[in-house]
Amino acid sequence: DIERFIYFSKAALEFMILAKLEPDVLHLHEWHVGLVAPLVKDHFLPLERPHPGVVFTIHNLEHQGRCSPYELERIGLTQDLFPLMRDEGNPEVLNLLKGGIVYSDHLTTVSPTYAREILTPLGAKGLEQTLNAHAHKLTGILNGLDYALWGPSIDPFLPTPYSHDVQTWGGKKRCKQELQMRFSLTQQEHRPLVGFVGRLVPQKGIDLVKHVLFKILEAGGQFILLGSAASSEVDEDFHTLKIHFGDNPNIHLELHHNEELVHLIYAGSDMLLVPSRFEPCGLTQLIALHYGAVPIARHTGGLADTIIEGENGFVFHDSNFEGVESAVKRALETYLNHPDQWQKVMSHGMRQDFSWRLSATKYEEIYRSVKEKAASTSAVL
Repeated sequence: DIERFIYFSKAALEFMILAKLEPDVLHLHEWHVGLVAPLVKDHFLPLERPHPGVVFTIHNLEHQGRCSPYELERIGLTQDLFPLMRDEGNPEVLNLLKGGIVYSDHLTTVSPTYAREILTPLGAKGLEQTLNAHAHKLTGILNGLDYALWGPSIDPFLPTPYSHDVQTWGGKKRCKQELQMRFSLTQQEHRPLVGFVGRLVPQKGIDLVKHVLFKILEAGGQFILLGSAASSEVDEDFHTLKIHFGDNPNIHLELHHNEELVHLIYAGSDMLLVPSRFEPCGLTQLIALHYGAVPIARHTGGLADTIIEGENGFVFHDSNFEGVESAVKRALETYLNHPDQWQKVMSHGMRQDFSWRLSATKYEEIYRSVKEKAASTSAVL
């Protein structure tokens, strides 16, 4: 990936120059095109024409694109670009994400809370010094959800549509029945069904998932998981768990991606478990809210910005067994014993607007600011 993306970064800029394209702003995402930021300065500044401003967005600091100087030399780049791209932890290595951070005109990440977290030693993932040096140009903007693709009233994968209008909630009950029938689960309307949809990686708190699913079953709930593992060890671990439960009528683990099932789990679940160790933004909880699957989420990153205890979900702070157990217990207690309160929580989440409308306006403001800055810099040059 390093080789293909550094080649792509240089080729894309050279195409722009040869085609005489003159964008006002380039918006770059993640380490894969982090090299474009220093290349803009190197390629455009010597030319007697305006150069674009650069906005760089960090989606997940866990992935930084570390590589050797030799890999950049292979596409004809000189040592001049390298000093400010040296990795903080290993100066013998270049860091493409750092290049995007240092050379961009404005830096964004995908939620306000994550913007604060990445300035801390734990959240910076080895780039604390660099990020704090450039904190003056950092803005956290929550990602939006595309309601043209995600919406229980228009979803083609659902057996019956429904919406935030309580008069249509029979459609959600029908989706729950369909989900239970598909996997031969006990069909009891008042038995709470908890879902999990996500990658089976440490970031997603899979150790907490494995622990608390037993607690859900002990409390009389049901559990459905849909996820695929990034490592053979984790994959084997979850397949062993799947065999352990065998024909248990209250749990099912689906260990591969299935787009239709993703939609049905959101629609058919009463709650959705999101126990992430860290979560820059998270779309899972936004989809869950829209589909009436009340999130049980850890207070971190974008989850902290979108899920409020007792209003639209249930929250835990400590990333441990006690923390997730506490939130699950409160959610199940509310569902089983306080149906009126449960409906309020569910309805509030379904009515919230997490579309791109507000976030797009914030990006537009940044684009205008960066465009003006780039224009004034070019005029001086």
